Amino acid sequence: MKKALILLVCFLSFKCVTVGSVKDISGSHILNGDEKGKNEIEKANKFAFQIHKNEEVFRRYLNKRYKDVVAFTPDYFNVEINNVSFNIQLLTEKDLSTTIDFTDVIFKRKNPEIIKKGKTKRFVFFVVTDQEGKDCLKTESFYRYIVTNYLEDIRQGFFSY
Repeated sequence: MKKALILLVCFLSFKCVTVGSVKDISGSHILNGDEKGKNEIEKANKFAFQIHKNEEVFRRYLNKRYKDVVAFTPDYFNVEINNVSFNIQLLTEKDLSTTIDFTDVIFKRKNPEIIKKGKTKRFVFFVVTDQEGKDCLKTESFYRYIVTNYLEDIRQGFFSY
């Protein structure tokens, strides 16, 4: 009798628990920075997209893509787009975990706990500045469209990698 009661309680408990599945995020997103942030990383807008492999695989892809660039490092590098120099900084969720939690922003879900406990999602974030240190992903930036297209090309190249 005691075992039957335990089984009944377990069955009813599992019946009441809902299982949430999290869909993959397609494409890229520009996340607005926090103007009141404590540091430049918090204040800067970020170009974000989901990766389905480890961050190290993404770093290897960048190393291969920029193998001809002397002293290239995937975490912070300079590129020239249309004769204008840009500084690109790669951030992963690990880098952002001490400063910002983007889970709610990216997924825009009512219950972010389901997402945090569900299937692991990996993202990379890029911060781009011009030579004067201005955020090139801000809405009012003259370079936003050019830089976004460049980063989108990196994203598409990685998915075919």
